[in-house]
Amino acid sequence: MKPLPFREVKRKLEAAGFTEAGQTGSHLKFAKTLKSGTRTATVPKHQEVAPGTLRSNLRQAGLSGGLRRTLENSESRGEQRFFEY
Repeated sequence: MKPLPFREVKRKLEAAGFTEAGQTGSHLKFAKTLKSGTRTATVPKHQEVAPGTLRSNLRQAGLSGGLRRTLENSESRGEQRFFEY
């Protein structure tokens, strides 16, 4: 998995139904209300989000299922996908 620009991460979280819920320093908090509760992800507002940080954010958001394999497969084909909704 390669680093992704913050704007791309933000765009994809919003496409998945997350909204900005607040900011502390250089970190934005995104939230999504589900029947089972609220899911949150805190993303650093850096130029690029490091791969380990991105994996952690996806896990927080509950989006980490088969996503890692999808990302790795798309990168090997030269595509830069994040997740699709």
